Amino acid sequence: MSKFKAIDLHIHTKRSVSDNCEIDFDIERLKKYVQDCELKAIAITNHNLFDRDQFNNIHTSLNGNDIIVFPGIEVDLCGGHILVITDLINIDTFFEKCSVINKRACDDGTQNFSLTFEEFNTIFSDFYDKCLLIPHYGKRPSIPNAILERFGKHIVAGEVGNTRKMICMKKDNNEKYTPVMFSDLRIGHLNKHDKNPSPKITFLKIDDITIQNIKTALLEKENVSPTPNGDDGIIIGPGMTEASLGLNVILGKRSSGKTHLLDSICEAHNDSVMYIKQFSIIKESSDEIFEETTASQFDKIARDYLGEIDKIVQKICDNPTDEENDCSIDDYLDTLKKYANDFSSHDNIAKTKIYSSSAFPTNENENGKELVKSFEKILENANYSSKIQDNIEIFIDAAKDVVHKYRTEEKNSQNKQKVNEIIKTTKNKLNEVTNAPLINDSGLDLFKIEKVRITNRKFDDTILKLRKEKSIDRLEEKYDRFHICVARGPFTSVSDLHKGASIPQNIALTDSFRYYDKPHIFVKKIRDENIVKSDIIYRTLIKITVTPVKDDGNKISNGERAEFVLLGKLNEAKRYDILLFDEPEPSFDNPFIGQKIINKLRELSNEMTVFVATHNNTIGASMNPECLIYTNDAGGGIYQVYVGTTTSDMLKTIDGEKIDRKKTILELLESKEELYNKRKDLYGITQD
Repeated sequence: MSKFKAIDLHIHTKRSVSDNCEIDFDIERLKKYVQDCELKAIAITNHNLFDRDQFNNIHTSLNGNDIIVFPGIEVDLCGGHILVITDLINIDTFFEKCSVINKRACDDGTQNFSLTFEEFNTIFSDFYDKCLLIPHYGKRPSIPNAILERFGKHIVAGEVGNTRKMICMKKDNNEKYTPVMFSDLRIGHLNKHDKNPSPKITFLKIDDITIQNIKTALLEKENVSPTPNGDDGIIIGPGMTEASLGLNVILGKRSSGKTHLLDSICEAHNDSVMYIKQFSIIKESSDEIFEETTASQFDKIARDYLGEIDKIVQKICDNPTDEENDCSIDDYLDTLKKYANDFSSHDNIAKTKIYSSSAFPTNENENGKELVKSFEKILENANYSSKIQDNIEIFIDAAKDVVHKYRTEEKNSQNKQKVNEIIKTTKNKLNEVTNAPLINDSGLDLFKIEKVRITNRKFDDTILKLRKEKSIDRLEEKYDRFHICVARGPFTSVSDLHKGASIPQNIALTDSFRYYDKPHIFVKKIRDENIVKSDIIYRTLIKITVTPVKDDGNKISNGERAEFVLLGKLNEAKRYDILLFDEPEPSFDNPFIGQKIINKLRELSNEMTVFVATHNNTIGASMNPECLIYTNDAGGGIYQVYVGTTTSDMLKTIDGEKIDRKKTILELLESKEELYNKRKDLYGITQD
């Protein structure tokens, strides 16, 4: 009968040109990591690099540890990452293929290097049967699904970023790939007070560990698990200590390792963790930080509401203003009138038709160009859509018509440009032998001028309408008895613009603000004078006001700030997979904890993994968590972690040490039983 074995096939030991993190490799730390996690197989997967000499040293050093070390590489592919891992017997061929990738990455020399599918396939297509391919799947940066489809049967598993995603993907019958989870750890030196992060590894049901056997095992989702016993849980340090995927309460005396444990969980799952640190609520409730924090949170609301305007603003900034166009027309009319008034005195050269001819209007056919690109993209991806494939002839005929029309229009435009050049050259030559003035129509396109004029006018009308004061109800957010009011309106002064658009005070806006009632001129002034960065100009047009209030409409008092900050964070936590909450008790009284916090945390634990560290009796005794964790400082930088449930007689460490649950909790939360019984008398509670 096969047993679950711990594997970690994503470990970094050396920095490459594609990796922005330094790695001070420590073989002793790698040995300890392998030992602590009881790993049976690892893979060295540096970024676009396979260092054969370093790999051989690692393999030799771990040879006596009853562990298999696979050669591997993490490759940038189509904007995402994919692991390529093989058996030791194939190292010669593997090294040659990895050398090709490394050379291309070094030649590129940037963090943006990425192979196309065709390039990757050219290198590895004859090697697919000898290697294991594992792309980032539920983990950033991921490879587009259309690209993964092109690998067909050669990909059977995808790497996810955390335990909950692994469990959800494992249970989802619509997910074709088996989920695996690895540390993505950079094995560098640890300082004395640094933490080893909680492990992120996969337990695979397998006997003999080879690449082919791993691929076979990964064909069935039941063969993978986030825990050694095949249960749905999450591993926390030290060792293979398990916790619940739901609600976990961490108890312990002060400086017993509660925060140390939370930190290690955060470090392992940092891309999917909301971490509310001890005393952070108090700090964020102070006057200055409260305003900064809420302004930062509310700024996102403003960006989301105004973001679409940004694209329009960039085009408006590139357009000439109405005044600039008027000057061009006036100049043209002045020279035209002068030419007409003096026509009777002109010589024969000046009276020729070409001397007074205007250039043909030419416009770039951007819409046609984009349409052609769209058809190209559709036809390139025809193999990935049955609907496209079934109607491919229709798409091809339509594409031919569009391309033919586009090419005809482009040819006409090019011909006009050539004629314009001939006209311009001829007029300049004629002007050299006549005294008659030229009509100044250089670059004058009346159609384009009128089009720009209409665009500017519509832009101004739209912005002025959006400046009318109005509540934006759809953007409001509700936090229990608080809600956020969102309103729009105009900036009323330069100082108001500085503050509302988050523009530093040392940037002069007075001259530009004089044109605030003419938005198309205003944005162009700001852009052309380099007053603010072009990507935030759109925020200077409309003022978005975000105000936190109570349900009765009154503003939040200083004493209510902490409650508002916390409820906002718990609401935001829904976007994450793990919530870590380190001692909420310093910020709140017991009634609020009992009536609000506990219920909120219970609700969240139905959708995500929650860890709450506390020594408060209201939280510790009333939350009824799925997992109860007790931490103890054993000295020498070692923290013991005891685990059980609220119905366990004993809490146990991974090494089998036990402590009495009832006695431990009573002493921790109530000082001792004698004092607890005295308080019962004080409360008037009759003892049985």
